Amino acid sequence: MTDTQVQAFRRAQWRFIFCSMIAYAFFYLTRKNLSMAQPGMLEEGVISIYTIGGILTVHGVLYGLSRFVNGFWADRLNGRIFMTIGLSIAVVVSLLAGFVPGMRGFVTCSLAGHTWTFNAVCISSLLFGLFWTVNAWAQGMGFPPCAKMLTHWIHPKELATKMSIWNTSHSFGAVMALGLCSLLLGPLGLGWRWCFWVPAALAAGAAVFCFFFVKDSPTEAGVPELEIEGATTSHTSTITTAERRRLVFGNKVIWLIAIANFFVYIVRFGFLDWGPTFLWQFKGIPVAKGGLMIIAFELAAVVGTIFAGWVTDKVFKGRGVRTCVFCMLFTGFFAFGFWNLSNGGTEMKYELNLPGTSAEQAQKVKDALKDFDANISVQVLPQEGSGTVAVLHTVYTAETVNSKMKKDKKSDGKNNGEVVSDPVIEFLRGKFGKDSVKPLSQQMKYEINQSGTQAEVEVAVKAALKEAKLDENLSVQVLPAEEARFHVVLDAKAESKQKDEGEKQIEDVSAYVTKLLSTRLGADSVKPVSHEETEAAPIWLATLLLMGAGFCIYGPQALIGIVAANQATKEAAAMANGFTGIMGYASTTVSGIGIAVIKEHFGWGPTLGTIAGFAIVGMVLFLFAWNAQATGYKKKADA
Repeated sequence: MTDTQVQAFRRAQWRFIFCSMIAYAFFYLTRKNLSMAQPGMLEEGVISIYTIGGILTVHGVLYGLSRFVNGFWADRLNGRIFMTIGLSIAVVVSLLAGFVPGMRGFVTCSLAGHTWTFNAVCISSLLFGLFWTVNAWAQGMGFPPCAKMLTHWIHPKELATKMSIWNTSHSFGAVMALGLCSLLLGPLGLGWRWCFWVPAALAAGAAVFCFFFVKDSPTEAGVPELEIEGATTSHTSTITTAERRRLVFGNKVIWLIAIANFFVYIVRFGFLDWGPTFLWQFKGIPVAKGGLMIIAFELAAVVGTIFAGWVTDKVFKGRGVRTCVFCMLFTGFFAFGFWNLSNGGTEMKYELNLPGTSAEQAQKVKDALKDFDANISVQVLPQEGSGTVAVLHTVYTAETVNSKMKKDKKSDGKNNGEVVSDPVIEFLRGKFGKDSVKPLSQQMKYEINQSGTQAEVEVAVKAALKEAKLDENLSVQVLPAEEARFHVVLDAKAESKQKDEGEKQIEDVSAYVTKLLSTRLGADSVKPVSHEETEAAPIWLATLLLMGAGFCIYGPQALIGIVAANQATKEAAAMANGFTGIMGYASTTVSGIGIAVIKEHFGWGPTLGTIAGFAIVGMVLFLFAWNAQATGYKKKADA
């Protein structure tokens, strides 16, 4: 190329890089919005924790399969049109996902004399899962055409640096999703559904932008094609499908990095998909703040990705595998550091005398405390001799739970008199059942759904409140209401007592929890053994460790695609990236449902430790490919 042609090519090259980065970032906006919507969807009854895990797994596996299959087509078709179609499909299903209704309770169906009863949340979960499955396939139409187009636009000697810059589109897309959804859920106070609607509207504009501004090849942009030693100058593939398969599946290095990619993505998705959830449930950090911490994770990833590309080109002379070894080592270091940070909160240990298996006992304890802390961690272990021991961990201390009490008192109608804001209703519900007691006003008036005569209900209510020891001389007036319901009105003295109790500060979380367990499970069923209140590590330290993990893990995530493209050459770059992609997204069998299962059985602590361990496994696999050459062009020419 002449000097004039070189200058024109450089301008067109950077224009392509930035335009394709913008287009691909919006794929992430319509994918990673789910992680911010999850807590609200759980609360509203749209999905369950296992459903989230299952959806993440199915979505990841199908996305990887889509990348693999679409890699075959992307090597042959126009990348600009291919991307536009995929993004347009993602827009439609993201809009539809926001309309999935929340459903609670149970549904009974009868057919031909057979009756089935199932949780209503299954219906909404299946509907959302259907939309997100289609989304997975559409998402897989984004990266393969980009991988092909980049090898036509960037010389192998510059590919690590410039493609690393391009790979920051992953992080910018995730930051857009997390930041936008944090704004929608926090300052704007909108519901989780807007986390699907607003990104879809923005992505629709990006699809139009992609169609008009992304150029498939230098030829389409009106500039000369790249001249690469050992490669053709054509912008279309010149080899057969059999030869393309040989370049990919006959290359040992591609197999090693593909398997290593499985572990890279476990770590990456472990933080990205579950971040806001485990920061809230494990660290007690509100969802909006947790979203900001994951944004910091992604911003650090931008710098780390570019740095990894620069190190690969300048230090390791294009041998990206060597950079990956060090990245995974330090990822494990930061992940282990974050795991071992003090969570704060209160840890309690109880001897249990309850029927059932360990899992059933743990569920009974969780059910007894769900109004106090729906995310309390409960682990039931066998003890020497006989019986079991329950280890409980709540993010609350006396200080933080009292803050929760004040917040709940301000929104009493919304919380329906939860235990922390109304001790009277707590004991009434403990006696008659949670769904049988409803607060009617702040003046100690309640509606009770209970069978029996007016006198019998009055005796039962007095007995329950006497047991609560709120007022030994309690006066109770029971009035009949419609449909076997009664209105219970307490006198002024009891009202004053209730007010005092409701405003009383909790000085000892463990004593409070013990009282709840004794009331709901029986005094003889639980025996306190020990308790410890700890202070949480500074949030700035937790954020720095998360940023360190983000800085390191996105280097391998970007470099694997670069190594695969260089090893397979531009003739089979999309297929090679499809193969490494399907291996990476197969990891959602672990980072999706696998993490959900580990969390439910062992808690978030061991779960984060497992994620950190996977980083070290990935490092070992990269070590096996340490001696790999920078590209496969010479090998292809010699074949």
